Amino acid sequence: MKKLTYIFLSLLVLAGCTGTSRQPQLVAMDSLLLSRPDSALTLLRGMTFTDKADRMYHYLLLADACNKCYDTLPSDTILQEVADYYDRHGTANEQVRAHYLLGCAYRDMGEAPMALQCYQQAMECADTISEDCNYAILCRIHAQAAGLFKEQYMPDEAIYELDEAMKCSQMANDSLTAMYCYENKLGALYQAGEYDSVLVNTKIVYNRYRDMGLTNRAACSLSPAIFILIQRRELQKAKEYINIYQRYTEREDNKKNQQGMYYTYLGFYYLYSNQLDSAIYYFNQQLDYKERLNNRVLAYHGLFDTYQKANQKDSAMKYAKLYNEANDSSNIFESAERLQRMQAMYRYERNQKRATLSEHEAEINRLRMWITIGIGILILFLVIHYYKQIREKERKELIELNKRYYDTLESLNRAKDDLAMIEKENTALIEKKEKEIDNYKKLLVLYEPTITNPEKQDYKLADNPLIKSLHKKATCGKPASDSDIYEIFEIIKENYPQFLSDIEKQIGKLSYKQSCICVFSKLFFIPSEVGTLMQMRYQSVTNMRSRLAKTMIGTEATAADLDTILHTI
Repeated sequence: MKKLTYIFLSLLVLAGCTGTSRQPQLVAMDSLLLSRPDSALTLLRGMTFTDKADRMYHYLLLADACNKCYDTLPSDTILQEVADYYDRHGTANEQVRAHYLLGCAYRDMGEAPMALQCYQQAMECADTISEDCNYAILCRIHAQAAGLFKEQYMPDEAIYELDEAMKCSQMANDSLTAMYCYENKLGALYQAGEYDSVLVNTKIVYNRYRDMGLTNRAACSLSPAIFILIQRRELQKAKEYINIYQRYTEREDNKKNQQGMYYTYLGFYYLYSNQLDSAIYYFNQQLDYKERLNNRVLAYHGLFDTYQKANQKDSAMKYAKLYNEANDSSNIFESAERLQRMQAMYRYERNQKRATLSEHEAEINRLRMWITIGIGILILFLVIHYYKQIREKERKELIELNKRYYDTLESLNRAKDDLAMIEKENTALIEKKEKEIDNYKKLLVLYEPTITNPEKQDYKLADNPLIKSLHKKATCGKPASDSDIYEIFEIIKENYPQFLSDIEKQIGKLSYKQSCICVFSKLFFIPSEVGTLMQMRYQSVTNMRSRLAKTMIGTEATAADLDTILHTI
């Protein structure tokens, strides 16, 4: 069945390569990487591309497959080109992936500082706000960074990265990877000297692995706790953990489960149990695994303590010398120092970049705010200016209208006086003045349409000094004073004692403004004069006159109808 699947995938790739677009085949390889990275690696190595976009994608997938299969990655030069390409043309997830794989290449080359720099650049590229953010690869990046820090004995940084890795694995809904990160955190806590935390968290990790059915993994997680208990001489508890470790790891028949630090733990256990021969045996077993300098240092130290306890001075001196040589190695400390400088520099640059970006954004927001306020003030100024112009225009029009009305009214009164004087003297002049009076009455109708029959109107109060004074004030655009209003009402009470009471019988209690409008209209003041004297807009006076007329008649009425009604009361 596996052969058929492999043949089918090969035919799919070969068929796709004969077409004009190779992108679908690369997408298929990307999917295959998740389940069968070894098959994807074989197929990817048989592909070549000329289009740059496809070629960069091909290198990206090939590097990912090599990394998953623990094979040699493409050169850092190629992967740097891939990272630069996706920085310009790729999505956030593609940029993260490219920088991560470049970091893996530097990791395999032994360039820890460069690897860490690439990992941190990958983290910067991640768009954690986006719904399609690849938290799985972010988890691997943080875990890889933690591994570098642990190798260089920088436990605090390793703990931070592992905590971030656990957060990312939880975002990716990968509880098993989260547990792996939690387990790795035990070693970082041990390096930091937080031994009590190691013992507490070891129990948590052990129980969770057992709950997940991973008894072998649970047993392996006991290693740091075993060594701490041995160093504290809690040998009985240490023996319990050792028995669990041996019982479940030996079931897998995998020698890797018995190598490395495990032999060191047994060596020290037997040393402190005074079983020196067994201690020497396991320390020597440990020396067969010389890949890790720290393991050799511990083995040499254990053999020195054992031979010294056995009073074998020559052997003790031999391993004391080997221990000092291994412990004085400067490579680790030099690399750790370089890594710390790189980390400090990158964090500084990153913080500076964030501070600069925040300051720039704040400056833009302040500029936007001031521009908005300025526009708002300008609009408000224009509205106020326009409103004042409209009001000034209306005021001038009312003054001009009032002036023409007043002049016409004065001319009418003078003509009446002249007629009275010459009635007895000159009949010809009488006819001339009557015609002049008729013309002036017709003019009055133009200013006040309600005066439909000027000859029948009652002008008995037209010569009243106060009324003439108010007409004059309206002509000059001046309002009536409170005393003027009071005297006008007194004139109405004296000449038309039932006027206001008759109106209120029809429509009820009048307001102050309504009473004033009725009184002025009764005394032949036109609406524009009323508006000027009462400091009301012309339209407001007209609207109020219309409502009064409608209320008094009971049907639809105009402002002009009010004068007809009032002059009959």
